[in-house]
Amino acid sequence: MSEIAAASWTMGQSFEEGLRIFRDIGLSLVEVSAGEESPNPDLRDPLRVEEVAALGEQLGLHFFAVHTEFRGRWNLASPDPETRRFALEANRAIIRAAGQLGSRHVILHPGQELVEGEPVADQLVRAEDSLARLGSLAQEVGVKVAVENLPPGHVGGSLAQMTMLLQALDPTIFGFCCDTGHAAVSGEGPAAHLRAFADRLLGVHLHDNGGADDHLFPGLGGIDWDECFAALREADYTLPLTVEALPPPDIPLPQAVAIMRQSAAMLRPPLLPVRSGAQG
Repeated sequence: MSEIAAASWTMGQSFEEGLRIFRDIGLSLVEVSAGEESPNPDLRDPLRVEEVAALGEQLGLHFFAVHTEFRGRWNLASPDPETRRFALEANRAIIRAAGQLGSRHVILHPGQELVEGEPVADQLVRAEDSLARLGSLAQEVGVKVAVENLPPGHVGGSLAQMTMLLQALDPTIFGFCCDTGHAAVSGEGPAAHLRAFADRLLGVHLHDNGGADDHLFPGLGGIDWDECFAALREADYTLPLTVEALPPPDIPLPQAVAIMRQSAAMLRPPLLPVRSGAQG
């Protein structure tokens, strides 16, 4: 049976405020979004890691996963060697932090926007090489690495690209995080990604959209959730499902949490209440 988790950036004006909101509404599983931009904590700083660990213990929260920064210099597939060196060292620090926080896995973007005019295969080779270099440290600290699919126009922005990446990586260390919104805008859909990598699934990011990567609450966009959850049931998925979206403004937060918790436990699409102004 799966549980529901929340991405830390989705609540509060600060990381600390967001954690207290999760505690108050009864959510105990948190995916920490780590990085350089507020409200995300910079887990490259050992003192910050200690603060986050202490706060989690105080509030009774479990940081079951950490999502590393993916903007700016954090580009594992960059054609610039200095940028890749920075991205590798930064991600090594986050992997160490994840081990200290007791996280099960770290979620990484394999790269950023594709470099125009350069063969995609060459960019995938750089991404795979960078990821592989992180594997020994992940194994040493006892965390797995979940590679996330990205929107079109990015490294890992299609099923074919993700297949090339994952086939080249050690399955005992590297798995897959299915981002439902990214898979939807790719045109291939989350169910196809879930079925393709059913034996490598480490996590799922649940969010909806209407054709753009706008992180809507599940059920408010155009994703075929029946098919998505059917694929999860076929995979016998039991790990947490992470909501990577803000709840609808016209549904009370505790009710939204209850809807997603039931959805995760039953691996069924979220059943949203009829909202005011809805068209029949």
